[in-house]
Amino acid sequence: MSKKKFVWTLIILLGFSALSLQASDSFLDIKLRVFEGIKEGMTEPPRFVTSSYLRPTLTASIQIDFGLEKEKGHIQRVFNLKSVNLLTEADLKFGTKEKSSVSHFFRLNGNEYKVHIMLLGWKNKGDFLILVNEHINDKPENVLTTEMILLGGNIAVFGFEDRKGKPYFLSFHITGPKDKVLPPPPPPPPARKKIKKEIAEFEEGAVRAVGDVKPPKLLKKVDPVYPEEAREEGISGVVLLSVRADKEGYIEQIKIVKSPHELLSKASVEAVKQWKYQPMYIKDKPMPIIFTVTISFKLEDEEKEKEEEIAGFEEGAVIAEGDVKPPKLVKKINPIYPDEARKEGIEGAVILKVRTDKEGGVEKIRVLESPHVLLSHAAIEAVKQWKYEPMLKKGSPVPIIFTVTVSFKLK
Repeated sequence: MSKKKFVWTLIILLGFSALSLQASDSFLDIKLRVFEGIKEGMTEPPRFVTSSYLRPTLTASIQIDFGLEKEKGHIQRVFNLKSVNLLTEADLKFGTKEKSSVSHFFRLNGNEYKVHIMLLGWKNKGDFLILVNEHINDKPENVLTTEMILLGGNIAVFGFEDRKGKPYFLSFHITGPKDKVLPPPPPPPPARKKIKKEIAEFEEGAVRAVGDVKPPKLLKKVDPVYPEEAREEGISGVVLLSVRADKEGYIEQIKIVKSPHELLSKASVEAVKQWKYQPMYIKDKPMPIIFTVTISFKLEDEEKEKEEEIAGFEEGAVIAEGDVKPPKLVKKINPIYPDEARKEGIEGAVILKVRTDKEGGVEKIRVLESPHVLLSHAAIEAVKQWKYEPMLKKGSPVPIIFTVTVSFKLK
């Protein structure tokens, strides 16, 4: 049974300190990040994602890196994911005045997405309209339309699923100019001049896949080989490469942007340097193009462990789907709205997977979706006290698994 695509309009406001690489002449600068969520029990071989241009200067010149690991960990906890991987990021610049807009293309395993961000107004904070379209056979299909209010120094995160139920997340972070962000950006590190020179040489004469410029289409792919030494040492993770293709679509230069280990870096470079792309044409003239490639290395043991965890949750239970209906609720305890969440204006729906025992008592709970960890905890504390009618199968009581949605709404 195919899973319907659905949209989470869940905003997670994270109080991270904002930083900026450099002063900007634009009215507003925003960093866009695209994350991939790995659900529990999901198994995948090493694979690739091509995406939009990513500046290699980011990891080299920013020590705090906008709290990336903290941001990934927060998304992972809130949505009860096995892990969260950064696929790409881009620096977007609005015009020199309010009510401007920017757009950005990225590609996930052959599926093209376009993010369109409209700045509706600015009064000490930004009021934005976000549209995300998936381009199928060159026809846009909307997967996310929502508004957000974003303060300098906060991060807003939105999630959506593709047609196969794969979760992805978009994060938005105001990075400049200085008057739009508190605290102001720190001074650049001493090595910045050297890094800028290296990047300038890497970019010279090439088009960057940013904004409406799409990354090229992959024509030939060589899968990366998982190094045996890395497997034996339990090394896994994501390698981000900045790739430059020549006028004919062949890979001519590769820069490592992020990598968990040198072994995975080498394996990624060895594979990607053999790839071939469609040539990039600008006004009917072939041009070199720069974009990012992300390669993910997964250990089988990690996936197996999660599969066993899911199997244990479901073992011996009936699943409420199709003609099998969830049991009737006979005792309900209302959740307590956390004061901290209320003060921060956090609201939304928490979706839980619940397992009841033979007597109808709640014995296990897993978080499927949540706008914030504070609401997750409050929902779990309430639901674990609920009582249901026992589920009977052929006259005998059995455990049953179903979903419960707990809504938190501010007045």
